[in-house]
Amino acid sequence: MILPPEPVSPQDVAEHYDSLDLFYRDAWGEELHHGYWETGDESSAAAIEQLRETVLALAEIEPGNAVCDVGCGYGTAALYLAESRQAQVTGVTLSEVQCAEAERKAARSGSGALKPRFLCCDWLENPFEDASFEVVISIECLSHVSDKADFFAEAKRVLKRGGRLSLTAWTVRETTPKWANRWLLAPICHEGRFAGLVSSGELESLVTASGLTVERIETIGPQVKKTWRVIFRRLVKRVLTKKEYRRFLRQNLRSDRFFAFTVIRVLIAYETGMLDYAILKARRW
Repeated sequence: MILPPEPVSPQDVAEHYDSLDLFYRDAWGEELHHGYWETGDESSAAAIEQLRETVLALAEIEPGNAVCDVGCGYGTAALYLAESRQAQVTGVTLSEVQCAEAERKAARSGSGALKPRFLCCDWLENPFEDASFEVVISIECLSHVSDKADFFAEAKRVLKRGGRLSLTAWTVRETTPKWANRWLLAPICHEGRFAGLVSSGELESLVTASGLTVERIETIGPQVKKTWRVIFRRLVKRVLTKKEYRRFLRQNLRSDRFFAFTVIRVLIAYETGMLDYAILKARRW
């Protein structure tokens, strides 16, 4: 596992997303996850939708299923699930800003869909009873969690028998050289408020150790790395054309604001194969 120079707390993660709210929405969008380019010719919006649909297809969500979205961000996936799958969705995020925006969007959503509910809390200290959900989904949340074994233990606890976990995660390749750890991966953890990055092998071991059964695991780094070329182009364009953007990024030069500049690091890490990306499906029997 690749660790940051200093431990990352849930409060650190929450403050990071609250502070960088405007940057994330402007440069990335409210989905806050990678795109999945199967052919390479898809638009950015199509690639983002393709990743989401891959996660939801693995989850086998049926109408009326109770679904927990761990690390729900601005609630985009939760709202889509409620409308497209008629699921009863509960979203969990550490960020008060994200939770408030998700609740606003839910309030404005159509009356024909079940309205998701959103909680601002730590997944490792969630209030849910045992066997509360048929499905747990999580898109790119695991890297922010320090106790990854407990992350999966909670997933198993809240899932009903036969319940599914569908998850994507930032990962690193199985063996990384010292230069990559020092100049790319550890700084990415620090600047992105990642508590640790695991390899796909470590990820599978963590899930299995929790008592869940891994049914599928796949690494798709080459198919998602284009995300960072898109974000880099957007960032450069905005820095060149918007004074307020430059002012925002250099304000206090705090490390969370400096994360805007680690886009370059992430881009290099993907292009060199140091960073990867995993999609996993597991089940509680």
